[in-house]
Amino acid sequence: MMLTSMGILNVGRGKVETIRFARYRRCHDYELSYWSHYLWKYHEEMSLHRAMAMLFLGDGRYGFKRDNLSIALLVISMYPIVAHNVADNRLYHQPLRFLWTHAVEPRLLVPVCRSKNKPIQCDVEIRFKNPSMSLPYYYGLAPMVLPPLDDVISIALRGPGVEELHFDLTNEK
Repeated sequence: MMLTSMGILNVGRGKVETIRFARYRRCHDYELSYWSHYLWKYHEEMSLHRAMAMLFLGDGRYGFKRDNLSIALLVISMYPIVAHNVADNRLYHQPLRFLWTHAVEPRLLVPVCRSKNKPIQCDVEIRFKNPSMSLPYYYGLAPMVLPPLDDVISIALRGPGVEELHFDLTNEK
């Protein structure tokens, strides 16, 4: 469960610490005969691979939505019922394990140079709607995975040799 939680929190980011933890869980395993004696081992392996899939979701282009339907899909698909093997449908219907894939949205911001048509790195300033948050502004470098767009007021791109762009997300136009 710890690895699945880490995968949900770091979705699309490919955090090195989470990858190290997953590798530790995968490499410090018993021999193959161990699998035939302990049926819960399949569930452990499945949750490890699901967490790795979330870490690199869409090659780092996607994140989880925060609407009610998406949260319900995540809860249903991550519910910790231990499957004994691939065909175990006694407690948990197989397609429910993949419902989390419907709770994703694209959120990658990649600035592109007009003349060369190649990705560039530039400074990003993100303003959030809720000023009572500990960070009303976020400064970072693009390309990056954006936070949920429901929480963002504006995004500004700037930097040396980069034309400053400002996206106001409160305006419909």
